[in-house]
Amino acid sequence: MTTVSTGPRVVTEREKLLRRWAQSPWPAWSLGATFLATAPLSPGGIPGLPPFVQRIGFAAILGGAGYAVTQDPENGIGITTAWSLTYLFFNLRTSIRTRSPIPLVLTAATTACAGLYGTEYFYFRQSEAVDDAKKRRAQQRFDV
Repeated sequence: MTTVSTGPRVVTEREKLLRRWAQSPWPAWSLGATFLATAPLSPGGIPGLPPFVQRIGFAAILGGAGYAVTQDPENGIGITTAWSLTYLFFNLRTSIRTRSPIPLVLTAATTACAGLYGTEYFYFRQSEAVDDAKKRRAQQRFDV
């Protein structure tokens, strides 16, 4: 079954709220601060906690990604999505397996950040591109 849209897409209040947060650097900076807050903790004492260098590295990367969101939103959102997914790739299984609270908080926060920025990058931006293409095609029909 194919759905054909005849008019502009309806934007819901939930979508407006998600987009406002996804176009803000604060979620990335907050996640970076969360990683930075775990810096004094020893990974040997807390099972599942990523190594010190990895936590500091992700804090720095997310700080830079938040800055990129302020200067070039599309690339900043992409950087934040990519690095959040990278963290999950390396640490999700260990975090869930050990069930230690601090690694689970880091994983949950990273998952939320990846979901927020990833939705903006992969879904909302693509929807805008499709809507723009439809408008151009409709305009071209009348320009003949």
